[in-house]
Amino acid sequence: MFLIYINNLVVSCGSYCNMYIFADDAKFYRHIEHHEDQEFLQLAINALHQWSEKWQLSLNSNKCHVVSYGRTIDTSTVYTIMDKNQQTVPLARLDKIKDIGVYFDAKLDYKDHMHEKINKAYMMLGLINRNFTHVYSHFCSII
Repeated sequence: MFLIYINNLVVSCGSYCNMYIFADDAKFYRHIEHHEDQEFLQLAINALHQWSEKWQLSLNSNKCHVVSYGRTIDTSTVYTIMDKNQQTVPLARLDKIKDIGVYFDAKLDYKDHMHEKINKAYMMLGLINRNFTHVYSHFCSII
């Protein structure tokens, strides 16, 4: 049922920017070179709000973020969205974001992603080491 709703999103917002949709995530993106590009991106966000109102789907404005990628990043532009109470809320600008299990930062450097994976591997290694020691000592006491 959700796919029926989400398929219309591309038609509603796709004329202002490019989009990626995966399950219940939608990502709008546009190469920003001029002020008009920023306006088109804001128009896409406004169209998203109108689409959600039309289909009676509420958006969680706390989960909507702005991430900019590139060597020189203009952080002066503030994008806004309407929340559940029909109040205009500025979208939070993040330096890094986790998308489908991968951390991306503004410079497209994967250090944070690798650090998270290494920490997870050390946690698993510690878990295996603690349990293996217990299993080994229990096995030796039986013999």
